[in-house]
Amino acid sequence: MWLILILVGLCVYFIYDLIQFWIIKPWHVHRALSLQGVRGRHTPIVGDILRIRQAIRAEKPLSYSIDASKEFGDYYRMSLGPIPGFNISDPSLIVGVLKTNAHCYRKSIFMQSIIGTLIGTDNLLISENVVHAQCRRLLSPVFQHQNLNSMIPMMIEITSNVLNKWAQCINKNENRMTTIDVREEMSLLTLSMISGCVFGKNISKDKDIHEKMYRNVTVILNEIEKRLFDMTAILPLINRLPFPSKLRIDKSMQDLRTIVESIIDERKKGLTRSTAKGPDLLDQLLTRHDHDQTNQAAVEKIYEEALTFIIAGHETTSNLMAWTLYNLACHPEVYRHCQNEIDSVLNNEDAIDSSTISLLHYTEAVLKESLRLYPSIPLLPRTAIEDNTLVTHDGKHIRISKGTEVIVNLYMLHHSENYWLDPEKFDPSRFDQHQADNFLPFSIGFRSCIGQHFAMLEAKIMLSMILRRFHIELVPGQKHVPDIAITLRPKYAMWIRVSLRAIYGWYNFFGYVSTALGALSSGYFISKLTENYQFHAATAYQSILIAYAIFGAVKTVIYLCLSRQIETTLSSDSESIILATDSSSQGAAKKLSTHIFHWFNEKFGLRRPTSRRTVAKLCCLFIIDAIGGGFVMQSMIIYWFHERFQMNIEMLVGRIGAINTMVITHIPSNIFLILIPFMRTKTSAVAMLLLRFSISQMDVPARQTFVAISVDNNERSAAGGITNLVRSVGLSISPMIVGYLLQDSQKTVLFALPFVIGGGLKLFYDILLYVSFDVSNRNQSTYVKDARINHGIKKNNQNI
Repeated sequence: MWLILILVGLCVYFIYDLIQFWIIKPWHVHRALSLQGVRGRHTPIVGDILRIRQAIRAEKPLSYSIDASKEFGDYYRMSLGPIPGFNISDPSLIVGVLKTNAHCYRKSIFMQSIIGTLIGTDNLLISENVVHAQCRRLLSPVFQHQNLNSMIPMMIEITSNVLNKWAQCINKNENRMTTIDVREEMSLLTLSMISGCVFGKNISKDKDIHEKMYRNVTVILNEIEKRLFDMTAILPLINRLPFPSKLRIDKSMQDLRTIVESIIDERKKGLTRSTAKGPDLLDQLLTRHDHDQTNQAAVEKIYEEALTFIIAGHETTSNLMAWTLYNLACHPEVYRHCQNEIDSVLNNEDAIDSSTISLLHYTEAVLKESLRLYPSIPLLPRTAIEDNTLVTHDGKHIRISKGTEVIVNLYMLHHSENYWLDPEKFDPSRFDQHQADNFLPFSIGFRSCIGQHFAMLEAKIMLSMILRRFHIELVPGQKHVPDIAITLRPKYAMWIRVSLRAIYGWYNFFGYVSTALGALSSGYFISKLTENYQFHAATAYQSILIAYAIFGAVKTVIYLCLSRQIETTLSSDSESIILATDSSSQGAAKKLSTHIFHWFNEKFGLRRPTSRRTVAKLCCLFIIDAIGGGFVMQSMIIYWFHERFQMNIEMLVGRIGAINTMVITHIPSNIFLILIPFMRTKTSAVAMLLLRFSISQMDVPARQTFVAISVDNNERSAAGGITNLVRSVGLSISPMIVGYLLQDSQKTVLFALPFVIGGGLKLFYDILLYVSFDVSNRNQSTYVKDARINHGIKKNNQNI
């Protein structure tokens, strides 16, 4: 009897609790807001879920928010299933929730049910009050300005690796372009950024781990979206039942956990270290729990925090990059303006540092405008934990009851005509003068994104390096639809065509052609001077050397006369001048030359007038420089010394000795090489390197001479080919060993071994070379007294 009564009581309580959760509480919240004049709609039990799901099926996931804002204004009542909500895009209300009255709110039931069940609640993303303050205080040093700047070399290296792969794909294709899915490529790239800069491990070097991590994060985000809108993620008890989506998430989480734990273990064992000047995230986490790392709870906290940054840190930035490249491809004028700025500020990858990145104002504006149109986190849900009052931008007071779910709608704030001029237009110039007041992509208040400066820094580096090196365009016929779950990301693959910019091709083309023309001209003028004008050969070569000096002086004058404008970005108005010359002020000849010039540049693929002028000037300079260089080829200089001072091979070898020359110059250069890793300062290491380079090539002519004089005339080509082949094979073996040694991320003795091994082997070679040939007679006349060899040398010198 008592058992029946207890069961009946439990059933009654359970039913009452369900009625309270599904019907009574939503009704009270909606009624309280309605009495204050807040418009909206209330559909018991199902709320607005059906409308939202209908919008998602129509591939217009944001249409519900857009339509509701048009109908009800900047704030309105709504429900996600049984959970009543207050949707706000009024900037004053948003400031009230996130900043002024932030103590009255906590992370919503959505975040705790969806994210909390995955990564726990004691991390920076989900925790509250004291725990959150401790997490933020602990991790803040990682994202300080000086520490972020020290991460720039790693960001450049990771981005360069990806872009080099793009370039390899382009060079393999006959049409000199390749097609990539930027949604996937940017996700993989930002994963590498997070792991390399924040965890000290560049996972892009391990393809299996890299792809496995990307695949699992993608599965988790996709399944979360499904569970959010079928209510299985937010309903108590139901969210823990083993539905197929729950099982897929659990499997991916376990795989991800294995990878993250291996990264943590490697740091504990000293196999990795921070790539930044200061501590990275793992340093901070391990330091905090240094005293109790054997405690499972402490280990779990480290894992939670690390996983939070992997999932949240890479996804938001990858979406920003994908939408930015999409926007640039759709807006050619903005694309050109952004690329012009990058070209003018960043001459090469070595120019990328904190000072030059800070000069990319328009590039930063492009990124901000993409964040405005496609905020990475479009909705920020908060739950009121006590009654409080919010004030709208027009002064109206709204009382928010405890338990009310407030949805901060950043997407509608960024798209509202009340706060933005022409909000649907992609216009980075709106950020030119100042930070827009209603631009909140990283939230505000004490819960604002701790990694926002890291995200913007890596995005600027990635975008500038991509646009400096490649031309991009959208593949036509695609469907571009935003997909909203936790983040706002492209729903489908976003294919773009990537090709190397034409400017580099023509840059090298003119350089190579000009060098060839210089060499031909040198030989032509020397032959004319000796044959037609009876010049002595030495005098003819002397004339060429004087001409080379004159060319150098002319080039110097031209460089000095160049305007600084060739290094800066011109406005679109000034760019159009070259194409819109007033025909009434031109003569017929000038018109014709102008049209030919424009046709020539269009054919060569230089679309922007500024690029045409710059490349034209560079080509003219390169022609002068290369033609001048062609006059003084190495073989010509050797012959000139032979004719002018009778410095032939017999004399040099006889006086100095080929073996002596190779050994004596080679030994000190190798000693300098070995000393490089033992230098304690950058200055001393560079000094050793320069000393090594200053004499490292002195043995090359002696080596080639020794090979040549050691065989008959008709054997010289074969001897040279065989010895060069052996050297090439040897050069191909050692990089495999070097690659292994350079994986020592702790920079221990292994990291210095390539210098020591390389220098040691070279010294061993010098000793073997010295003792393997007859050098008892230091002038080595043995090798030059052979009549056949001497005859061959003389004949060869006469034929040069």
